[in-house]
Amino acid sequence: MNSTKVITTQRENTHGSFKNTATIIQSLKRAFRTTNPKLKGYEYGQDLVVDECLDMMFNKIGRTGSGNTAFFDHYQDIAGYALLTLEYLESAGDNFAPTKYSDAEILHGGVKEALDNLCDNLISTYNKNAITNKISRDDNDNKINEAIAKTLELIAYIRVHGAQKQFFSEIVEINTKLADTLKNQ
Repeated sequence: MNSTKVITTQRENTHGSFKNTATIIQSLKRAFRTTNPKLKGYEYGQDLVVDECLDMMFNKIGRTGSGNTAFFDHYQDIAGYALLTLEYLESAGDNFAPTKYSDAEILHGGVKEALDNLCDNLISTYNKNAITNKISRDDNDNKINEAIAKTLELIAYIRVHGAQKQFFSEIVEINTKLADTLKNQ
């Protein structure tokens, strides 16, 4: 067996099959990109660094639904990409000011509903395509599922409110803590 085949076989144990993982990843990206047009937050194409971070986080999240959900490296990678983007945002200064919505947009324009719908859509998209794991926004008994759901929720917040440092910081914290816990088991 050649070395490439050995590596792809080994990776399938932790990352899942390429087909299943790709389906989850692309479905999550599509759900993020085709959200309610009333939202004025972050959209793909605004910044290549933020785009790449989101792509890589979706990639790692896809692996949790297709491969070994408890493989610490998935969460370490999510935290790493979020940290690199956080550092990038800090160096960018005020280029990423929070998206402002008027009271009317929040109360009557459906911003809160759009955020909730996007969170639910990302989680249902994950669950629809996941092979090895299913998550819920209320799953506080399972630390892995709680971290995945919270990360998807924070990604939804980025879509609604813009590429804010606080969201990336929370993603770093949640996924670093989980990676350390899983690595020590």
